[in-house]
Amino acid sequence: MIDAWAEEYAAGKPQDFPVVIINDLYENWKGTVRVRLLCDGTSVLETTQPCEVPALGDAKLKFTLDLPAKTGKYELEAALIKPGAEPVRSLRDFQVK
Repeated sequence: MIDAWAEEYAAGKPQDFPVVIINDLYENWKGTVRVRLLCDGTSVLETTQPCEVPALGDAKLKFTLDLPAKTGKYELEAALIKPGAEPVRSLRDFQVK
């Protein structure tokens, strides 16, 4: 889902993270896409966008995060959130330098 593959990003700068949602079901999907930036398992930033994806379709969203000034290892998590269902997650690890 997260369509960003860099191993490092600049500290203290805004960064765009594209997220692709693929619906492999025969029914429409409607829910929320949550993106969190984690450091040592703790959420540092979090944002959400509503999303609707037609049956067997896809959608593309862009999340812009102001990366922290603190350098180090971070994890980006994108999750599909729908009430009554377990979140579907995508993860990427990278360095902030």
